[in-house]
Amino acid sequence: MERQVRARRPEHDRAERAAHHPFGLDAHPTVDARTAADGDQRRDFIYVDDAISVLRWLLEATGINGIFNVGTGKAESFRDMISAMFKALHLPTNIEYIDMPEAIRGQYQYFTEARVERLRGAGYNAGFMPLEAAVHRYVTGYLNRDDRYR
Repeated sequence: MERQVRARRPEHDRAERAAHHPFGLDAHPTVDARTAADGDQRRDFIYVDDAISVLRWLLEATGINGIFNVGTGKAESFRDMISAMFKALHLPTNIEYIDMPEAIRGQYQYFTEARVERLRGAGYNAGFMPLEAAVHRYVTGYLNRDDRYR
């Protein structure tokens, strides 16, 4: 049965958002778990080298301070991430889905996406590695090696 993810961010004003979160962020956008298709839970996956680039830029930039979200600004599905892993390994995609454990179903975040407008507004303008390329680099450069820790 094909199901769709519906992710909606509350349409509150800034002051109301701030009342719910110390930084004025919507940490839990509204998602109906009953309509989440298999593997369509979404995250803002960021390659570790990209996250380090942001941190280095923040350390080297003068006159910039504050709290910044670090992410690509684009949520992608777990299905896309796992499919990229199989592709990097030159294997056919073979995913088995299991039910979300009842104990965490009500608190699981089915959708997260960094709001990077403040980071971009501060002057960070480098791009981020696309998910498939990042997974390929990580799998072939680290995981699919005799010594994956080197």
